[in-house]
Amino acid sequence: MLVLHHLSSRAGALKYAAIARVSGAKITAGLKPPGRRGNFLTHAVPDKGFGAQREIDYWLAVAALLGASSDDRQMELAVSPDDEAWAAQTISRLQSHPPTCPPA
Repeated sequence: MLVLHHLSSRAGALKYAAIARVSGAKITAGLKPPGRRGNFLTHAVPDKGFGAQREIDYWLAVAALLGASSDDRQMELAVSPDDEAWAAQTISRLQSHPPTCPPA
């Protein structure tokens, strides 16, 4: 099981630990924060905290624990034509009617 989460909250860590246990996964890989939150992980990369390194480097390090490798650091966001149309309409609407804040 690959845990793509920083386990920054106790509730999040408990949730993923429960999922790992119930799933019966023999391997559970992810980022281990300081302390005991990631003790359920069988394969862990130390989580250095938000902003310590790029997300892609964190997750490629986790993938490397499982035998995968890549030199490609390019990230892509796939969007559908419908998503692009919605974004264009929303930007156009906001440009013609910008949101206003009430006076303080």
